[in-house]
Order: sequence, then C-alpha cells, then structure tokens
Amino acid sequence: MVKSLLPLRIASVSSALSLRLCYLLLLGLPMGGQAQLPVSRLWTVFPPGGKAGSSFEVSVTGADLDDASQIHFSQSNIVARPKLVEATGYPEPNRMVVTIASNVPPGIYEARVAGRFGLSNARAFAVGDLPELVQASTNHTAAAASEIPLGNVVNGHADPAASDFYKFQLAQGERALIECQAKAIDSRLDPVLVLLDEAGREVERNRQGGLLDFMAPAPGTYTLQVHDFLYRGGIEFFYRLMV
Repeated sequence: MVKSLLPLRIASVSSALSLRLCYLLLLGLPMGGQAQLPVSRLWTVFPPGGKAGSSFEVSVTGADLDDASQIHFSQSNIVARPKLVEATGYPEPNRMVVTIASNVPPGIYEARVAGRFGLSNARAFAVGDLPELVQASTNHTAAAASEIPLGNVVNGHADPAASDFYKFQLAQGERALIECQAKAIDSRLDPVLVLLDEAGREVERNRQGGLLDFMAPAPGTYTLQVHDFLYRGGIEFFYRLMV
C-alpha cells in the first residue's frame, strides 16, 4: 500500500513546486508588452506662462512626446494648437500656439501634453495681467543688461555658471517690488536676486524666496542680477521675473 502511494506523493510535491515556481516568475516578470510601453513625460513649457487675452508660441520639452498635438490645461479657456511650418503646412515638432482668453483669472494652472503615448504628467502654467517679455540670450554681464520697463514680466532661464542682468529706471523715493517666480511654477531654480546701483555697488540682496522690496534712495538706473543659488542652469531652470 505504501509503495502504491509513493509515486502519487512525489507527483503532488512536484506539481506544487511547479505551481510555486510559476507564481514567483509571474511576480518577478512584467506582464506582456504593457510594461514596455513608453510613458509621456513633460519637463518644461516655455514660456511658462502668459498674459490673459494674448496668443503666443511655446516650446515643450520632455521624453516620449512623439506626435505631440495638443496641450490640455486645467482651465478650459486656455487652449493650444500645433504651430504649423509655413513651407509644408505640417506641425512643427514640440511647438504650440497658446491662446489665453481675456476672462481667465490670474493664477497657476496645470498643463499636460497629449501625443502618441497619451497624456503626460502635469506642469505648472502661470497666467498674469501684466505685459510679458522673453529674456534676451546675451544679458550675461552687467554691461549687456536687458532694459525692462516697470510693470512687466520677463520669462527667462538660467544658464550654468552664469547670471542674467536686467536694468530699469527708478526715481528718488520710488518703490520697486521684484519677484522671481520659480518653485511655484515647477522650476528647479533656487533664485538669488542682487540689486546694484549705477556705480555697481550692491544695495539689496535676497538669497532666499526670490523677492526684493526696494525704495530708491536716489534717481538712476538700477541693475538686477539673477542666478541660481548654486549657479546651476539649463532648460529646467526657468523663471518669471516680475518688476
């Protein structure tokens, strides 16, 4: 009787071991081809914001943004369409034309890119009510500082081991409130603001928070230096500077 049951027990143990091995393999290996599919990842939208009631071009960067055809915003009155190449009529890769309706309240909204691999992660997109400018690419010295009128927003980004310089006019006793928006719009920049007078002397500085509140002791041209705290830079180190 014992001899007749032994093969059955061996067979049962073997089956149990095979099932356990299959279970462990299923846990350790990806299921089919779904785990291999790319996932759209959005890194930047630049400029990272705009004025209500305006239309302007933006560029997007990321990974697996193939056939990016649309930007979906959390505010329905912000829309984007592909920028078409004039010579061919085909969409220009990773460039869109954004239109912000005049009734969109100032604030920060979410932006997601839609393409071949679905919707990307969200990135912040700011809407304001001031005129908007884009940083010049040559303002890396005080002598080449970009002149900006008061009451404007400048969209820029930091370059590695470099500073950006801006200048503006102040009357004696005039107050200037300067804010460098970065963390709030998903930028990696940790902004440092340094304000210089006409003689190049430092008159105000903020290493944290990106905010300066300055009262001009004398009339003249003041120069603002902007850089990352560790002098890092690149496309992910963008900012919105409000003067």
